[in-house]
Amino acid sequence: MNILLLGNVHFKDSLEKLGHRVTAKAGDHAEMYDLTHFDGDLIILHETLGMRELPHGVERTDVPTVFYSVDVHLNLYWHKEYAKLFDYVFVSQKDYVDMFEHEQVYWLPWSINPDIFRDYGQERSRDIVFVGTIDAQRIKRKSIIDALKKRFRVNVYGTDPHQRIARKKMARLFSQAKIILNESIYGEINFRTFEALACGGMLLTENVANGLGELFIDGEEIVTFDHCNLIEKAEYYLHNHKRRREIAQQGMHKLFTFHTVQRRAQEMLGVLYDKKFKKRQRDTEEFIHFGKALYFTAMKFPRYRNRRLSRAAFFFKKSQTCRPSDYESALYLSLIQAYRKEYTKAKNTLRPWVNKQSDSMLQVIFGFLELESGCPSEAESSFKKAGLETGYADLNFMIQVGKLYEQHGYLHDIGLLHDGTIPLYAMQCYLHTPTLKGILCAANLHYKLGMLEAASMLYESVSKHIPGRKALHIKLARTYVYTYRFGLAIDVLQKIVPLNEVEHLDFLAQDQKRILKSAIRMNMQDYKGAINEIISIKSDEAYMRIGHAYMHLNDIPNALFYYQKACNKRSFDPEVHVLLGRAYHRLVNMPYAAERLQHSLSLKEDSFIRKLYTIGHNAA
Repeated sequence: MNILLLGNVHFKDSLEKLGHRVTAKAGDHAEMYDLTHFDGDLIILHETLGMRELPHGVERTDVPTVFYSVDVHLNLYWHKEYAKLFDYVFVSQKDYVDMFEHEQVYWLPWSINPDIFRDYGQERSRDIVFVGTIDAQRIKRKSIIDALKKRFRVNVYGTDPHQRIARKKMARLFSQAKIILNESIYGEINFRTFEALACGGMLLTENVANGLGELFIDGEEIVTFDHCNLIEKAEYYLHNHKRRREIAQQGMHKLFTFHTVQRRAQEMLGVLYDKKFKKRQRDTEEFIHFGKALYFTAMKFPRYRNRRLSRAAFFFKKSQTCRPSDYESALYLSLIQAYRKEYTKAKNTLRPWVNKQSDSMLQVIFGFLELESGCPSEAESSFKKAGLETGYADLNFMIQVGKLYEQHGYLHDIGLLHDGTIPLYAMQCYLHTPTLKGILCAANLHYKLGMLEAASMLYESVSKHIPGRKALHIKLARTYVYTYRFGLAIDVLQKIVPLNEVEHLDFLAQDQKRILKSAIRMNMQDYKGAINEIISIKSDEAYMRIGHAYMHLNDIPNALFYYQKACNKRSFDPEVHVLLGRAYHRLVNMPYAAERLQHSLSLKEDSFIRKLYTIGHNAA
């Protein structure tokens, strides 16, 4: 076959090895290309990070078309629209397949090129390796790595998103790892899963859905973790060399048997051959879908913005002609005109539908158009017709709009950073409300949608001003637990939850509940009760807390004993060495105190620790 491959060239070599002639186009060449000029057998648009190409003519070509949706967990808002223009749709994340309203949509997971990702035969001298971006937005990822770093040797690379590590260099780093760590942004099965397995290290990955258990067997080909067992899993497999190597080998064998790019290309073509490359039946709805895909990508990605907005406006006008009873095209056309500050045009485009439809959302959007065009009294009239109780001058006005959007199901589109001035989703409304109530509404919506990292940041800011609201603090603690910040969760819960309610906290594991009970008893100065609560738990967290309790009881030898047990498990954590140093100081054993503090300084420079060390060193 003669195949045109647009965007990501992942399949190019494999398709050519299968005997097909492939023309690949990316970037400007793909965006500007008119598919009606291609006189071949198949067109594949493989979504790629970065620019995302939306070529001309996909809705008009007579050649069968395929859309491969990869980063759907962050781009569903435009993928689900764009996909409707194609004859066949393949989706990398299984849980998202049913979200595409398409009669020919299939799950096609990621795959790797074994010429790049393979075991390079290097010495596996690194205990745990992670390659990936770490920034302020990836709280969970940073927390996972910080928790592991306290106990194990962890090597982290490629943290700067602007300086990505070359694929072959990444493969060589993975080839030096005993364990390769993987974390998901939003519950997706990411490319790192396949890269890691190909390089022969044992994959330690978050336990997510999306069909992970159908691809690989947990405990035999991969090892999964969650917030309850991350440390235990890492410790077990670092010390059980034989079992770790067996799992790594079995995972690599499964990968190269079923998950190479060659295999995926065959699977994709197998579906098309089975369906005899039959094209879908075209209809006039494709104009509104293409227009929305162009509009959303223009709002998200600055490159091609003006060009895509012009193309979107063209399709919305065409849709209005073909489907005069559908007001959605008029709505989006008015949003484009408003973005261009053509407010009179925008109002004239939307006004007939506002007068015709009894839709409160249309009234609200029209009200925003009136505001933007400098007509506040007309805006207030529209807002009243929409049923909003207070005017736009009220500080909580946007919360009302957000609640209205929520009622209509317009909650939030993950990944969309809307540059327009008129909000389209409840989340936008809440985040633009300068009150605690607005922040709390945004936090609750993030929480509802499972976006716990963002929710935790918002709950934190609210909780500082509303210290006594128990339900709020329990939600905050839950976000801490699921983002691997158990210590912070304990700090919050021990102040607001009585002992008899701890068992009702379903987000805590049993040992975590016992540690919480111990912390509550410590607050009650029941130090012996705090010790008895956790004396049978063999974890560094328990040992440290038992040590604290013995310090309060002035039983320094026992405190020292349990701090040392914690240190044996948490030797890379400077905090434990400081605790040991203080305990030795209480025993007036200055040389040992100085030694512990010096060790802490070797792990982390800290002015307070240095002062303590100087005092201990001089005394010794």
